[in-house]
Amino acid sequence: MISAVEFKKSFPTVALEPMSFMAPHAAPAQCDPVPTQAQINTATGQYRDYYLSAKRAASLGVSVVNASGKTDYLVIVRDYRRSASCVASDGSKVEYGQVIRAVIELSEYTTTTTLNLAFIAADATLSGKKQYFYLYSSGWFNPQISTVIAEVSGKVFDVENYALYQGIMPRLIHLMDDSGSTLAATEIERTPAGDDPAFVHASARTYAFAAVVKGMSCTDASKPFKLDQAKMAAVVETYKYLGIADCSVKAFSPAVKDRAAKLLGGVTVLVQ
Repeated sequence: MISAVEFKKSFPTVALEPMSFMAPHAAPAQCDPVPTQAQINTATGQYRDYYLSAKRAASLGVSVVNASGKTDYLVIVRDYRRSASCVASDGSKVEYGQVIRAVIELSEYTTTTTLNLAFIAADATLSGKKQYFYLYSSGWFNPQISTVIAEVSGKVFDVENYALYQGIMPRLIHLMDDSGSTLAATEIERTPAGDDPAFVHASARTYAFAAVVKGMSCTDASKPFKLDQAKMAAVVETYKYLGIADCSVKAFSPAVKDRAAKLLGGVTVLVQ
């Protein structure tokens, strides 16, 4: 197993910056020690999804192409990663490992859009929306990576290409695990203690719980956050978490309202 330094010297860097929930251009603090590849190898590969505005995604180092030319829109990031974490000297949580990252750009996202990849692909097919997705990799090298990624990256995210993506991912995961691949402990995500995305979206999620208690649809509950599509997405996801898949529904069962009230934990929120 080679070191990260030797890895970078031996192979060209794939076009992917670590996802960093910190101010742009800030000098990153370091972990001491950094997780070893041996430690990363013991981790289980898993998928993680993020919903961000394009501006937010760009500020975090997520590669955004902006094929639509719009100033802002929703970006869905789906990682398949195997990683280990450490805490840097400034309290930031840093993930090191290997990642296959899909970035889907939704230029026509609204509060009625269901944040489900299959639904989004079907909606694009029926409506003719031109929403694109891109694949990137970091922390590992295999001669076949570029060939496989080129089969799908940069295509319109519709039903046909969603199926292609689903077929590509097992091949990429297999390549990442292949004995012929070179692995290096590479930084793939950084979350400073004061800018955890769970807290950034806390206001939207809290508002959503209060809106459910009041009997407000998620379409209406999303309106206060219309200038921040990531928070709009957080509202929709909160409703889905409560079992409310239809954003237009306003009538909720007592059980659903009671669950939302318990999650509020006695907090009072002004919902208009």
